[in-house]
Amino acid sequence: MSATPAPAPDTSVFGGGPASSLGAFAQLASRADVAGLVAVVTGGSAGLGLYAAQALALSGAQVYILGRRAEVLEAAVASIPVDSPGKLVAVQGIAGRFMDNYGKGGFDTTNFEQMQSELDSFTEEEFSEILAHAGTTVNTLGPYLCSTAFLPLLKQGTAWHATQAAGAWPRYTSQVMLVSSNAAVIKLPIINALYNMSKAATSHFGAMLSTMLAESGIRCNTLEPGLYPSDMTAAQGARHAATGHRELEGTNGAAIPAGRAGWPHEHAASVLYLASRASIFANGTRLRVDGGAVQKVPATD
Repeated sequence: MSATPAPAPDTSVFGGGPASSLGAFAQLASRADVAGLVAVVTGGSAGLGLYAAQALALSGAQVYILGRRAEVLEAAVASIPVDSPGKLVAVQGIAGRFMDNYGKGGFDTTNFEQMQSELDSFTEEEFSEILAHAGTTVNTLGPYLCSTAFLPLLKQGTAWHATQAAGAWPRYTSQVMLVSSNAAVIKLPIINALYNMSKAATSHFGAMLSTMLAESGIRCNTLEPGLYPSDMTAAQGARHAATGHRELEGTNGAAIPAGRAGWPHEHAASVLYLASRASIFANGTRLRVDGGAVQKVPATD
């Protein structure tokens, strides 16, 4: 009986040893893009959601931003030059309306924020109201409902990409990208204790979703940003020349090891990595970009 012949060596850019690895590295710049992808960004008219939506559109993606206030959505759309490689489209309403009217899905990034005052200033009634609204509805129930609503469209997106020529690189698979916070791992109140609790829930839901969808062709990754300028973190006063937002409260991030708060383009870079074809192997990832803030907080995981 003759021995089974050994399989032919894989000479593609992924399996041919050091030389082919160099070939793959040479292509990284062209694969770390989002050109032609379709993105849905909730909360995409302001703050971190707007940073993400603008970066995706300027990098060639077709981006739909969902929200309740038409005038704010339209202002976000107007911020993108008409000759940009991508497109920013405002959709006022819910996921069901989007699914009824638009094409294949690529990925969904959910971005929710809700802030209140310090925990010790709450009455029992205020505590119950915040728990029901900020802690559950916005930061926890919101990502759950939004993510599950888009699952059929994300499944269609993965199926569509599977029909495209693979080439040397793996085919793209759809994903849910949750935007949580570094507060998810901080054991001291950030804004208030309920905020930390809700963000911990968001991050854990991301881990659960990536597990539950592991065999479906849909990925889930979670961003845990630190302090960045937004309307929710800014104090009253003059707007910052570079960000367009008002100056941040307190020390403007001076206590962070980086010595400052994050810049909008730094959050955008994190979004672009996870959204791009370069991150196809990422699933269940929790990407924290906070200037090292949790390294100095005395009670973190």
